[in-house]
Amino acid sequence: FRRAGFGTGDAARIHHAGDLHVDEVAGEEGEIAAACAKHFAANSQEHRRMSSSSNVDERTLREIYFPAFETSVKKAQPWTFMCSYNRINGVYASEDPWLLTEVLRDDWGFEGYVMSDWGAVSNRPKGVEAGLDLDMCDNCYIENLESLVMDGEVSEETIDLAVMRLLCVKLAIGLFERPYREKFEYDKQKHLKDARELAAESMVLLKNNGVLPLKKDSKIALFGPFVSERRSLLGTWALDGDESETTNFYEAMESAMTGGTLEAQNSLQLFDKTAFVASNCDVIVLALGESHWTTGEHHSISDISLYNSQIELINKMRSTGKKVIAVFFCGRPMALEGVVENLDAVLYAWHSGSETANAACDILFGDVVPSGKTPVTFPRKATHIPMYYNITASSHPVNGYYNDNPQDNYTDSIATPLYPFGFGLSYTQFKYSNIKVDKENISLESLKQGDKFIVSINVSNVGEFDGKEIVELYIRDKVASIMRPIRELKGYKKVFISKNETINVEFELSYKDLGFYNEKGEYLVEKGEFDIYVGENCLTKNMVNIKVD
Repeated sequence: FRRAGFGTGDAARIHHAGDLHVDEVAGEEGEIAAACAKHFAANSQEHRRMSSSSNVDERTLREIYFPAFETSVKKAQPWTFMCSYNRINGVYASEDPWLLTEVLRDDWGFEGYVMSDWGAVSNRPKGVEAGLDLDMCDNCYIENLESLVMDGEVSEETIDLAVMRLLCVKLAIGLFERPYREKFEYDKQKHLKDARELAAESMVLLKNNGVLPLKKDSKIALFGPFVSERRSLLGTWALDGDESETTNFYEAMESAMTGGTLEAQNSLQLFDKTAFVASNCDVIVLALGESHWTTGEHHSISDISLYNSQIELINKMRSTGKKVIAVFFCGRPMALEGVVENLDAVLYAWHSGSETANAACDILFGDVVPSGKTPVTFPRKATHIPMYYNITASSHPVNGYYNDNPQDNYTDSIATPLYPFGFGLSYTQFKYSNIKVDKENISLESLKQGDKFIVSINVSNVGEFDGKEIVELYIRDKVASIMRPIRELKGYKKVFISKNETINVEFELSYKDLGFYNEKGEYLVEKGEFDIYVGENCLTKNMVNIKVD
């Protein structure tokens, strides 16, 4: 262990694990876990992710796929990384020295260990030379590395380095002193409270024709396949979740109401008593969505349209003449053109964990004012995929996302998003005004030396509720040597604003925000003009111009 270099050089910088007792790292209780960033990298291009090759140029890797990982290394400092199954430009991520050593360790300074995804090594033991320290599940390293060292194909120093990284992390989290953990007490109610608040913060109100929030003494008819569903609310990768302890939507609705009546039917049989029940209510709430079996790893689907049975239920309820609210429990955006038009309100609740149902009811009944925004674009049709906000300009005026002749993208449909990136409604209303920048131009040299632009905007709550708003900042490099996106998200802040209050929100733009990578993987900022947009979503019209000269 000592001969491998523990306690010196890189190993000593793993939070000083070589010099500190575990209690000094973790606190008096010594309870600490090593976070893992995954899956590194470019793991989202094709449905056959375990065997496909993500063919991506280095500029796209560094601008689109790498930033979240780089930020985690430099800010959160996780002690472990997990590589992805796929190949990148023909080379498996598990055996790519450029990815695991040059980028992750040399460029970003990661000092923990790298593990494979489950079974990703698949009889390719030389990944250890690329910087893959731990083979998860395959037994490939156990069965082959010793003979490779004996035959001189893998150096003993390479094995020593991998072992050192693993032992450093184990020492830092106390596994040598306490290899087994006792069961410990925790405040379950506090965890549930936090889960409920986080779930509500994540949900997005997509539509509201004034029907929400509901009164707790209303007469409500509740229909749909998610009335009694528990397991799917936890999401696809929740293997330790106990669905028996997960509140379903009917139970949450019943608990939230004070007086009134709740008539529920967990059925899609459309010609039974649903119409009769609906005729005696004030409002209809539909619990819709998709199962956890259709989302997540190895569960790709070819069509993200809503199921026909659920569309039929919506149409049946619309024909009653009552107000119809839909709560969607989904793991991804769904194509909802032709669906939302028949609904008076739409709450997108996602698969938000054990408190999904309770959090959705908190919003429906006004105990929580919705504040979530869409983290992805909602296309009108499944056939419009791929659709994303940070598209580049075209030589022809056909940028349909930003309503530039959207009819010219397709001859049979409009190419604008149904709901754009960063979109979300509230029960209150926010007004943006007085966008400005502290200086209109900066020299490129002073920008490199740390000078910044300060962009600010006033945000007023002009509605009837106190509420939170996510203020978003986008940039556009108007002329560059490489075509740049029409808009790029560079910052956002979630702020609380009381009704009738106005606050000023500021953002800083520095050298790291205004540049891009060239075809050689080099980061640069070029002289020229930038449009800065600050507002409610990526389509905001609030804009100011700055110049780097």
